[in-house]
Amino acid sequence: MQTNKVCSICGALGHSKFYCKSKPIKSIAKVRKKPRLVKPRTKTKSRSQLVKELDSVFSKYIRQRDEGNGCITCGDVKPWKEMQNCHFYTRGRIPTRWDEVNCHSGCYRCNVILKGNYINYTRYMIDRFGRDAVDELETKSMSNIKITTEEIRDMIETYKKKVTK
Repeated sequence: MQTNKVCSICGALGHSKFYCKSKPIKSIAKVRKKPRLVKPRTKTKSRSQLVKELDSVFSKYIRQRDEGNGCITCGDVKPWKEMQNCHFYTRGRIPTRWDEVNCHSGCYRCNVILKGNYINYTRYMIDRFGRDAVDELETKSMSNIKITTEEIRDMIETYKKKVTK
């Protein structure tokens, strides 16, 4: 079934401009567009990227702070780059994740293999800070304190200043 439609592009009978094989010639004005001035986009980091960066900077700070003291639980002395940031209350408890009282430098064996060596770690915490301070730290770790993204950015800047390369 043939249609009596005339193509507005090529002038042939039987098809419309939507099915035409030949392309219309673009005018010169349409081809030469003015370049748009595009502002460079500043990439903002997501909250998870900021948390990861803060974890890294804070870990460096703790390990450098405790350099020369040795592992918190076994006393093994190693360079700060071979030590780890041990948390008395786990990193999953956000209110104490970046608390300097909650974090100390420890060796891989005690932190990973012995799963924190908590008996010796608890003795150290009570001897160093006292039972009341450890109880306060526990209360803080179980609280519902929210840490905003701005506070995370501020902590990153603070600990970057404290860390020696």
